[in-house]
Amino acid sequence: MKIAVLMWYDGGFESYGDNCYKINKVYCDKYGYDLIKSSEKFYKTRSGHWERYPFILKHIKHYDYIVWVDADAFFYNTSPPITNLIKKHKKEIIFGEDDCVINPPAINTGVAIFKNTERVVKILKKWAYSNELKDKYCGFVITDGYLCPKLNWIEDQALVRGFYQDDVDNVNSISEIVPYLELQHYNTEERDILCKLKSLPYIFHLAGRHEMRYTESKTYLNLLRKLGHNI
Repeated sequence: MKIAVLMWYDGGFESYGDNCYKINKVYCDKYGYDLIKSSEKFYKTRSGHWERYPFILKHIKHYDYIVWVDADAFFYNTSPPITNLIKKHKKEIIFGEDDCVINPPAINTGVAIFKNTERVVKILKKWAYSNELKDKYCGFVITDGYLCPKLNWIEDQALVRGFYQDDVDNVNSISEIVPYLELQHYNTEERDILCKLKSLPYIFHLAGRHEMRYTESKTYLNLLRKLGHNI
């Protein structure tokens, strides 16, 4: 199974992005996965959140699976091969559950797995380039006199959640949203819970933890160095 892990970030995220990249390189080297990072801009007017989709499309044809990892997320070095999770769930698209979302679908797009199939490529192209879908699901609405995001988010994640909510192209039939704490987790405060699990989540994702992204990633990077990794 040929796998690539992809990361995209530009100068505004290098402080922690570079830390996470180095950590992920240790994991990928351990299992023989390619790790590809880029700061290439595919859009002129969209934010960096959207860059993942054309970046994935650029590389997916060369691999069986693409694993997308945000710049603030890293694999634990002790994590098993990601192929274990792929074989367990047997779906073409796999997302981790977002523990901060009350209403389904509780999708977090910061960590995701995509199989190289025609259906997946078709869906990714819509997420990347359909202005109609972007206008439908992204942006704001007025609720009880307040300006609120349409689907709890204003960027690409809103589009993806809307896509699943309406089951466009029967996307739910080829997808799995794995339970929170299986693929990823967000908080250092969860360590008591993590200690009781049979295995750690694969990835520590510092989503929304602005003040912790650099310090936590640097701490884990230094731990790997103490263990003898030359990074």
